[in-house]
Amino acid sequence: EHKTINAQLDLQAPLIIIPDSVTEKSSNCLILDAGHASVTSELIDKDTLRDIQSKQQQQYTEEDFRQLENLMYDKFTLKLQSTQ
Repeated sequence: EHKTINAQLDLQAPLIIIPDSVTEKSSNCLILDAGHASVTSELIDKDTLRDIQSKQQQQYTEEDFRQLENLMYDKFTLKLQSTQ
């Protein structure tokens, strides 16, 4: 049985500092602001789940197998905002 994860994460992403030279203290730096990241689960809708479960005692069609393959893994949406 496949367990799903319902995740909703809001993260303040880090500042990444990349120096032009690692040997000189006064060298220029590149500063990357990764902004804000949010991760959200894309859960299967209940009608699709019921449809798949109702076919367990039947012969699956090729389309059913494609749909099952598509549902084998959890899907997440990653959004990056205010990156600089």
